[in-house]
Amino acid sequence: MPTDPETRTRDRLDWLPPLLLAARDAARLCAVSVPTWYRLRSAGKIGPVPIRLGGRVLWRVEELTEWVRLGCPSRQEWEALKAQTNGRVR
Repeated sequence: MPTDPETRTRDRLDWLPPLLLAARDAARLCAVSVPTWYRLRSAGKIGPVPIRLGGRVLWRVEELTEWVRLGCPSRQEWEALKAQTNGRVR
């Protein structure tokens, strides 16, 4: 059993699913290639807006899942849906 507290914490968290995804993993989650992901994003067709954290661009898994469940609306449609529901689309 590791005695280093940081290693023990990391080992305990390994089983948790990620909350945020980089573009490569977000594209994979949505079953498109990374170049397609970036093309769709540039065209405003990826609804969820990424967050920036420590210089990285990441998407919330929960938001991507909900976006796909609703049929992958454009960013404009997605933002309108969020505005109607105080930021929570469900």
